[in-house]
Amino acid sequence: MCPNRDKSHDLVRALSNWRQWNPSLRSAPKLVHPLSSGLSHGSFRVASGMQHFVVRIESPGSRQLAMPKRQELTAMALAGTLAPTVVWSDETTLVTKFEAGHHWQPPQQLESLAKHLQQLHRLPSEGKLPELDLLRHCNGYWHQRPDIQEQEKFTRGITHLRENLERFPERRFCHVDLNPANILQRQDEFIFLDWEYAAVCSPYFDLASIIEFGGLDEAQTQAFCHYYWGEQNDDKHFKAIAEFQKIVRFVEWLWLRLANID
Repeated sequence: MCPNRDKSHDLVRALSNWRQWNPSLRSAPKLVHPLSSGLSHGSFRVASGMQHFVVRIESPGSRQLAMPKRQELTAMALAGTLAPTVVWSDETTLVTKFEAGHHWQPPQQLESLAKHLQQLHRLPSEGKLPELDLLRHCNGYWHQRPDIQEQEKFTRGITHLRENLERFPERRFCHVDLNPANILQRQDEFIFLDWEYAAVCSPYFDLASIIEFGGLDEAQTQAFCHYYWGEQNDDKHFKAIAEFQKIVRFVEWLWLRLANID
């Protein structure tokens, strides 16, 4: 579904539309260097004079794994300074202003990261973003590539997911893909990247993603949760985090089964 391929042709096409990006540009942007090349897209840093941009090229079929493009753009607009500024986009390309910084190195700046995530989760999204039905989402992943040998693992995972979505019903504006590669750090400030999965979802999913993919140990997890919840850091939250770490691993397993298809 998401084959890796040379995206140079797609980059040339994107750069050919440079006059639509920004009226202040006086010359066509040129490639500075590639930034990443993942299973779902490749990103490139380009520059026109003193202005630098990031061009993201989606892989064929990648939207079958993510949210619709218009939803991603809406989420980024709602997020404001927590997301890169969108310059231009079409069906397979997203151009944003280049943001200086480096990918988050766990466990740096846990307090500031928790406050930025808290800010995201408090943003009003009712009527602006749909809720991500994780059950339907995971069932959709599975039915695109069912496997009788892994049926029992899927059944256990989907049952656990259903039980904990009912057990912890809170829903907020969430990023839904918070691994360190999608967290840009600039001293004690953070910008979240790649909003392809953003939706209204359980805030525990975002928190558990940072803890799981950041490899935080027990003491770091407790500190991160304390920074996020303050004095409300009770047993309920710790139990939810533990269960949602399992959910994060389950969703990642389903995603990788599809993303790695040739």
